[in-house]
Amino acid sequence: SSSGNGGNINLRALNGSVTTDRIDTNISVGTGSNFGSSAGNINIQAQDVRTGDVLSYANGFNLGGLMNFSGNAGNGGTIDITATRGNINSARLLSDSRSDLSSGNGGNVNLNLPTGNGGNVNLNSPNGSITLPIINTQSGDNINFINRSAGIGGNINVNAGNLFLASSTVFGLYSIFTRGGAGDGAIDIIHGGSTTVPFLVGNA
Repeated sequence: SSSGNGGNINLRALNGSVTTDRIDTNISVGTGSNFGSSAGNINIQAQDVRTGDVLSYANGFNLGGLMNFSGNAGNGGTIDITATRGNINSARLLSDSRSDLSSGNGGNVNLNLPTGNGGNVNLNSPNGSITLPIINTQSGDNINFINRSAGIGGNINVNAGNLFLASSTVFGLYSIFTRGGAGDGAIDIIHGGSTTVPFLVGNA
């Protein structure tokens, strides 16, 4: 059997701000579900944006036994956030396509389960700053980062008129993670920092 796709979420406040807790359009496919379902897209546009976790990932997982029979993850959704005048302050942004590698109640673990493509993340704050802990658009699993059955990592585009800060890490290694078995996603960061405010990688 297969699960349906996650629904889309669109929030607009062109003359005000958007403040939310967690936003979740993820889709999880369990044991015996052979056809991947995709997460829903998330679009937020306001003068100023503050959110909790924004979750648009696709997850294939195992309920127990042989991992070879686990669900295949579909595509991660697209996350678009625009703050037209102020800042973007968010918790985690996850639009990855992943397989949770756990053999459940014993059994074999297949390290090359099919996953879809990671979703794209687009952040635009032309007059402000963008602050968050991590962005993850990977296609793969939580153990084997070079999964040959994985898709392409999602692209990340960041445009901050002032500063951009990603302050935490994915798997204790990366603040921005776009790795995919069939190709990595591109990362494009534009920020308004000058020569007196350098852009530093690995020193958040």
